[in-house]
Amino acid sequence: LGYNPPHHALVYVATDGSRQDNGDVGASIIFLDDTFRNREFNPHQHSWNLPPSDRPDNYVAEMAAINKALRSIPVSVNICIYTDSLSSIQAIRAFRNSGSQDPMLTCHSRPYLRAVAEALCARDASKSETRFEHVYSHTGHRDDPSAGNEAADRAAKKGATGNGYTDSID
Repeated sequence: LGYNPPHHALVYVATDGSRQDNGDVGASIIFLDDTFRNREFNPHQHSWNLPPSDRPDNYVAEMAAINKALRSIPVSVNICIYTDSLSSIQAIRAFRNSGSQDPMLTCHSRPYLRAVAEALCARDASKSETRFEHVYSHTGHRDDPSAGNEAADRAAKKGATGNGYTDSID
């Protein structure tokens, strides 16, 4: 008795990472559900800080957020992830296209990148759609992807300051 969502089920999520001047790093995911416009400054979200043992920087935080977004909904549900990290989108595509080779042997985000690749394989096996959409940050635009990115940015900063929880890749 597995969960079988309607074929049209699609979840929209905005992700972001943030590194503060003092070195603290946070990440967040924002669910762009039907109530988002009414809750833009208090959306359904998760925010957390990354422990120093993960040697986090902003890029690692961006990858951590994407990984959390992929793992926050059932693999059988379609997802569209809005991120302002074009480098993360490019790295995910390059990693998936590399076959058995690991093109990022010394990259600090490698554990997150591998976790993202594993989540994407599970989603592929479930035949669900996964889309990554790049959104420009801090544009002031009011469309849902832009407003979601702004909300994710605020939440990631909260996570970095310890107002979320601590989460590692383990």
